[in-house]
Amino acid sequence: MTFQLTPVTGDRLVGRRADLDRLVGDLSDRGSRIGVLVTGARRAGKTSLLLEAKRRLEARGAAVVYVSVWRTSIDRLGDFAGHLLCQTLESFKGRIGLGARAPNLLAMRGGALADLLKGAKVTAEVGESITYALSFARGESSDAAGAVSDAFMLPDRLAAQCGQRCVLIIDEFPSLADLKTDGKRAVGGSIMRAVRTFNEEYRRTVLALSGSAPGAVRDAASSHSAPLYRQLSGMRIEPFGIDGVREFVSEYLPGVAADGDGGGGGTGGGGGGIRRLRDASGGLPYNLQVIGREIGRIGAGTLDAGLVDRAVGGVIAREGRVHFEAYLAAMQPAEVRVARAMACREDVGGACRPRDIVGSPGGRALAMNKVTALLSGMLAKGTVAREGAGRYRLVDPLFGAWLAAE
Repeated sequence: MTFQLTPVTGDRLVGRRADLDRLVGDLSDRGSRIGVLVTGARRAGKTSLLLEAKRRLEARGAAVVYVSVWRTSIDRLGDFAGHLLCQTLESFKGRIGLGARAPNLLAMRGGALADLLKGAKVTAEVGESITYALSFARGESSDAAGAVSDAFMLPDRLAAQCGQRCVLIIDEFPSLADLKTDGKRAVGGSIMRAVRTFNEEYRRTVLALSGSAPGAVRDAASSHSAPLYRQLSGMRIEPFGIDGVREFVSEYLPGVAADGDGGGGGTGGGGGGIRRLRDASGGLPYNLQVIGREIGRIGAGTLDAGLVDRAVGGVIAREGRVHFEAYLAAMQPAEVRVARAMACREDVGGACRPRDIVGSPGGRALAMNKVTALLSGMLAKGTVAREGAGRYRLVDPLFGAWLAAE
C-alpha cells in the first residue's frame, strides 16, 4: 500500500531540486561516460529522484531504461533478464518501430516473434540477440551467460543504431547479488562482476545505480575490491532537515498552519510542529507522505506536536504492519529483538549503547557480544546508524514507534 498526496505546484520532488539538477547534469554530459551511484537510507526518495531524472533526460532526447531489481524475483535470473530486456525495448519502442508492448514479447513464440522483429528497425544481429535472451527469460534456454550478456548489451546496441545517448538506471543494484538460477544456484556475484565488463564495453550508454544498504553498496561499488570500484561517481541522498520538512508542509499541506520549529517538545501540547514532524518521520519523504496523509484525514488546522503524534498513532494503529513488512522480511528474529529493545527506550529515536540494549527488558536474553554483532549487521543493512563512539539509533523512527507499540 502506497500513499501520494497531491502537491500544490505539481512538484513531486520537494527538497531535492539541487540533487536532481546535479544528477541530470551528470547523466546528460555527452563528454563523460562516468556513471552515478545514488545512495541513501530506504525511503529517502532515491527511486522518486531517479524516475524524475528519467523523465527530464527523456525530454532532452536521451533513451532511458529504468530497471528495478526489487520488481523481479531474486530466485530466478531469467525474471531479471526478461525485465531488463522488456524495459529496454519499451524505451526504444518508438525509435525502432516496435509494433507491440515489449512485455507482450515474453508470450510470443516462433514465427509471430520473428515477424514482429522483422518489421522493426533492428539489425538481424540485434534481432537474434533479442530472440535468444527472450528464450532464456521464458525458461527455454539454459545459457545464462549468453542471455544476460545480450540483455545488458542491448541498450547500447540500440543506442548506437538510433544515434542516441542511453542511460541505464538499475534501482537497488546491490540486490543483484541475491540472484539465483532456476536450480537455486547463486549467480548474483558473477553477474555484478560482469556488469563492470559490460560498462567498459558501452559506447553510448552510461549507468545510474542506486543502493540502500551500506554494506551491500560497499561490496558492489565502494570498496577497493568491488566490481564497480572507480566506475561511478557517488551521490548521497540525505533525509530532510527542518527546512525540507517545512517545504514539504507548505507544498503538500497548504491548509495546515505550522506553529514553529521549537517550543512544545515531543508529545502532548502545542508548539514544535515542524520539528516534531521531522523527528517522527526521520526526514524520510515516504514517512512524511504517510504521516501527512493522516494529518489531512484528521483535518486539524494547526500543525503542532500534538497533531503530529495523533497522526503517527493513527498510522501505526491502522497501517503499521503494511508499511514495515519489508523491514521485517529483511531482518533476523534476533535483529528484530534488538530493534524493539532500542525502540522501547524512553528516548525513542535517541542513540543508545549495546549495554543499554542488553539492560532493557527486550534484550536481557542476549549476550553483549551477540548484540554487538547484530548491531554490526544492522549497520551494514542500513537499519541502524552509528552516532558517536559505540552509540546507535534506528534510521527510521516511524518503524521504531511501530515496534514500541506492538
